[in-house]
Amino acid sequence: MRAAKSVVVIWSEDAARSQWVRAEAELAREGHKLVQLKVDGARLPMPFNQIQCADLSEWTGDADDPVWRQITGSIEELTAGASMHAGGPRPELGSNRPAAPSPTVAVSEASPEDDLRRVAARHADAEIGLRKHAVTYVAVNTGFVALNLLTDPHELWFQWPLIGWGIGLAAQALSVYRLRHEGRREEIIARKLRQMRPPDP
Repeated sequence: MRAAKSVVVIWSEDAARSQWVRAEAELAREGHKLVQLKVDGARLPMPFNQIQCADLSEWTGDADDPVWRQITGSIEELTAGASMHAGGPRPELGSNRPAAPSPTVAVSEASPEDDLRRVAARHADAEIGLRKHAVTYVAVNTGFVALNLLTDPHELWFQWPLIGWGIGLAAQALSVYRLRHEGRREEIIARKLRQMRPPDP
């Protein structure tokens, strides 16, 4: 994989759950030679869900399909190196069609630091949103309690918005927790990969 000029990762639901596929995809991403595509409705793990991925879930095998040509063009661009950028992508062998436009699908250009910053920003936005929601929940429901007790203390209704809204707030908190847990898992995987990687000669 280290000697390869391009690495194609085919994501499926099983592949997305495999730690080995994730580890190999991470090596390709760090080497800026990742071409990724998915063949079903799998949700890509972080940070690969932040990188463009070609969707072949409905591909019928047509070699002229634009998505398929973008994939093959991405592989050609990586394997051909600098000469590809200078002269543009080569047309397919045996074809009189003009060359496909320069591909932009699935090739990872972001550095690992950029990916980590993007994930960290996503976590920060989620946590800030949860805090704002919690403050609004406390303030509004405090007002409901006071209004209920002042106007009709014998008929208590404030608990219904308190419970209903509270369920939504709890669901958001669980989502933030899962996001944080997933991010930490990806950080641990990245750290283990760095530890397992042999030193450069």
